[in-house]
Amino acid sequence: MTLTRHVLPAFVAGLFSIGVAQAADAPSAAPAAPAPVADMKVVRLAAANQLGVLEYCQSRGDIGAETLDIQRKIIAMLPPPADAGEAAAEQTGKAGTVSMGGQTISIEDAAKRQQTTPTALCKQMEIMLKQNMAQMNSQMNGLKK
Repeated sequence: MTLTRHVLPAFVAGLFSIGVAQAADAPSAAPAAPAPVADMKVVRLAAANQLGVLEYCQSRGDIGAETLDIQRKIIAMLPPPADAGEAAAEQTGKAGTVSMGGQTISIEDAAKRQQTTPTALCKQMEIMLKQNMAQMNSQMNGLKK
């Protein structure tokens, strides 16, 4: 199953809201508007990087394996990639670095900027990912009716 034009905007909004780069902003900052879905390569690279970051979080014992399964399912729903680059993005994430739209930040630096811990950021990402997956499932079920 591929993300449809109805569900894809919710995925992109979730993906970009989960990014720790945004989490590094002031806690009171409003979430940024989702980026246009014009460039699926950017979306796929961000999703692959996020998988790597989640693997990093799991290696620290901060989140469970089910969160990785959710992210893999989301990636599988994206349209197929036009070229490579996802493996490198995932490796960057596994090193504890969020990379999105040409900007990078380490989990540790993001935590310091937010006056929190890497564990808290990992758990926040896990919660948001699960919420976004539930929302996507709900939207997809609504489209079937």
